[in-house]
Amino acid sequence: MVRNASSSAAFIFENYLTIHSSTSIIKIRAIMYCIGGVGVNNDTQIVKGILEGCILRIIEQEEMYGYKTVEVLNKFGFEVNEATVYPILTRLQNKNILEIEKRPSPVGPPRKYYSLTNEGKESLKDFQETWIRIQSIVNRVMEGDKND
Repeated sequence: MVRNASSSAAFIFENYLTIHSSTSIIKIRAIMYCIGGVGVNNDTQIVKGILEGCILRIIEQEEMYGYKTVEVLNKFGFEVNEATVYPILTRLQNKNILEIEKRPSPVGPPRKYYSLTNEGKESLKDFQETWIRIQSIVNRVMEGDKND
């Protein structure tokens, strides 16, 4: 629910998003404009949005089960666990962005292998276009380029 700005206090909320790579740690200062407490209130929400797009890209390249997805994300430098990734996979499956196929596991119960649906392929394309646009804007801001 978004509240009317005239009836609520507006404030700026600052957070830091940390992404670890094999060569560096990138710390991004995220500034969010919130109205009456509505808006992103921690970097967990930022990371989850980014993770959705990254998960779609990883699964596009290779069908995989949930825990393998966690391992791949961690190899790229995210510090995530099953408690973060599994709800995202479930939400994407419920939105018909991912589909599952149960396959036998060498140990334990069958594993759910995830793959992209046609809607998932469109969602990935949308994410990539949005990411490129946002990345360009943030880079211009960081470089002080106002496009004058």
